[in-house]
Amino acid sequence: MALDREDDLLFIQADYEGYPASVEILKSRFLDHPRAVSIETLVKCNSRCSFCPYPTSPRQGQVLPEELFHKIIAELSELPPTHTFMMTLHRINEPLLDRRMKYFCGVVAEKIP
Repeated sequence: MALDREDDLLFIQADYEGYPASVEILKSRFLDHPRAVSIETLVKCNSRCSFCPYPTSPRQGQVLPEELFHKIIAELSELPPTHTFMMTLHRINEPLLDRRMKYFCGVVAEKIP
């Protein structure tokens, strides 16, 4: 579908006067707080995927102490309630091998609604 010349001009015009303010809004939204949080609770996996660094990881078998988990969740719960972010409880591991996973998920659900 071809656009006429007037539509082309509207498409490429930018709001140069409002740009600094919009950058400030985006900066506070995307730089002041995390957009994604990944917590690795146990470095253990029962697979050997060719694309994964787990088989050569020097951290195999490491366990995240519960105290550190609670500290991380407490800090995340202080973020503004309007700020949304993605959270995962795994990284280079199989999260379901950690028997504490159900408990950890409950803590997250309670502290970070």
